Amino acid sequence: MKLTLRIVSFLCAIAATVLAVTYFNGNDRVAAATVLLLALHLISRGIAEWINLLTQDDK
Repeated sequence: MKLTLRIVSFLCAIAATVLAVTYFNGNDRVAAATVLLLALHLISRGIAEWINLLTQDDK
């Protein structure tokens, strides 16, 4: 269950990145940049979690 939530969070962060990039052409660039930074942070955490899961030894 925890892994599923992490995957969903990772996919939502990617979707937020796409929305922020498309919204950046509009008027509110500060809000778009804030969403973009938050989404990129979540994506980097998701990638770190994947690396952590892949490199763990099965005991």
